Amino acid sequence: MRCLIQLDRPVDAYDNLELALRYGSAPLEEAVYAEALGYKKLLAGQVAQIEVTCAQPGVAISLDGQELATCPATTVRRVAPGHHRLQGTRDGFQPRTVDVEAAAGALQRTTITLAPIAAAAPLAGEARLGRRWATWKSWVVFATGLAATAAGTAFEVRAFATMHDYDALVASRCPNGCTPGDPISPPPSTRLRDRAERDNAIGLATGAAGLAAVATGAVMLYVNRERLVRDRPAVTLSPTGDGLAVLLGGRF
Repeated sequence: MRCLIQLDRPVDAYDNLELALRYGSAPLEEAVYAEALGYKKLLAGQVAQIEVTCAQPGVAISLDGQELATCPATTVRRVAPGHHRLQGTRDGFQPRTVDVEAAAGALQRTTITLAPIAAAAPLAGEARLGRRWATWKSWVVFATGLAATAAGTAFEVRAFATMHDYDALVASRCPNGCTPGDPISPPPSTRLRDRAERDNAIGLATGAAGLAAVATGAVMLYVNRERLVRDRPAVTLSPTGDGLAVLLGGRF
């Protein structure tokens, strides 16, 4: 016990004295018993006590992160003077934290009651993970862009093949180069060239639109990622010097 006092551990020393004096003076010599009572009186002014009461079944109470009690219960714990933190938790209830300033030689009483989450939601603003719009909309835009890009590529490939056929026809009819009188201008040669130019124009336009849609879909997927939203206005009560301030917050 003297060792604990010298190590500045008055709470542990007091607990040891309580155990030693549990059965009174009978097990101890008179001088030892009187000395123990003196130490107990001395230590009583150096330790604080916290009494916690809770009536809700199943609530777990912790003191400074250490398990203290399971409710319903009334528990007294000796602590060093100073700041301490009580916390109550239970599934389906809002956790509650209480800060306690324990004074030496004094008993600090605290009652902990938890509020059901369903009851607290209208005041706090019910929070959940949500998106700005349905996920399928972003994917539809993205997939449509991919399809348009693929279609534009197909038109470009066909335009290239048609123009290749046209070049081959020109080479076969005019091996030494064409002149205005050579029979290359009439169909089907003209139709091949026109088809190639038409397919090329369609491919360029469709491909550009498809790439734009792909980029738009990608941006929509990023913007539509999950975020914390409140379905009801949030109400915050803030004490002020003249009264109470009520702050309203909407969905964010």
